[in-house]
Amino acid sequence: LEETLIVYVDGEGLIDSISFYEFCLVDGRDLIGMGVGQLLVHLGVPDAIEAEEIGHDVELLYAYDILGLTIWTVDGEVCAVQAS
Repeated sequence: LEETLIVYVDGEGLIDSISFYEFCLVDGRDLIGMGVGQLLVHLGVPDAIEAEEIGHDVELLYAYDILGLTIWTVDGEVCAVQAS
């Protein structure tokens, strides 16, 4: 399961967030592997977009606050979804 999802907990053992890496269905569509253009059509304009350097890659993070989602992309493709 570590390759599929990771559950993060706080200091009290309560779930803080969950990250999905293999699949993540939102409104019947799998976001993992989806292109950024498809993502924007499917979920609309994000509340914020941030860039984060991870090693030699620059990942763009798309925040959808109302859904509690942060969507990580590399090279224009969704690679992870974090639900908080």
